[in-house]
Amino acid sequence: MLQLKYEKKYNIEKSELTPKGMYAAIETLMDFIPLFLLITIVLLSDMVSGEYSPNTIKALITKPISRKKIIISKFIVSIALSTGTIIISAIIFIVEAGIHLGFSDCRLPFDVGAKYVLDKSLPLTSVTSQMKYVSGSRSIIPLWTAVISLILIAIVISAAIVSVILFISTICRNSLISSIASFTLIGGATIWYMLGFMGRYLVSAKYGTFVKFLPIPYMIDNMGTLNGDISIQLTSSINVFFAFMVCLGWICITTFLSIYSFEKKDFD
Repeated sequence: MLQLKYEKKYNIEKSELTPKGMYAAIETLMDFIPLFLLITIVLLSDMVSGEYSPNTIKALITKPISRKKIIISKFIVSIALSTGTIIISAIIFIVEAGIHLGFSDCRLPFDVGAKYVLDKSLPLTSVTSQMKYVSGSRSIIPLWTAVISLILIAIVISAAIVSVILFISTICRNSLISSIASFTLIGGATIWYMLGFMGRYLVSAKYGTFVKFLPIPYMIDNMGTLNGDISIQLTSSINVFFAFMVCLGWICITTFLSIYSFEKKDFD
């Protein structure tokens, strides 16, 4: 019924209801996320620790600039790099898919904002969740709007990931150790979430309350974050705003710790 109202309101033709270039671009972008995490770790894991090996850190801190500004500037540059990577990749995916499949699906209805509540009367098994859909909570937006929203979500979440990498790089004095630590923590958490958590509702019922405060689930399940279905996976009522607050929390905490750690370091 909701989709019929959407089609009538925007006078959607049947030809526009067939997934084509825009939808293919979304799927490609979602598949790109794990690779993006890998690229981010490779490029940024030594953003601070890399200054120790050639010992350029001493020359850096002797300049008339506070250590706090050094960390903040590195964070901003890293965010710009990750954001640019996401945007450029998205544009490439969209253009390539559009050239081959067309953009006639740009107004294809896309479900967002579904709300779920925990209903313990529902059976909990390895393949069924106790999260119950709240009737009427879902809304519909055009696919092109969903694409922009997914890109913005990815940018915000990537900022949280970058802040964690920055902190690891700040406390490590060796680039190799920093890279290994970043791969172990972020890569390990990603692999665990994808292989040991996603689709396992018994596990999510037990650990979802904790996992929902990590940025990894929202990066891996970007689409679920937008349409609300990630609530089923995490056995908690989750929306985009909550995901943003989680990421903002990680950014603030890890950036503060990075600044504090860098200011207290002895470089003699």
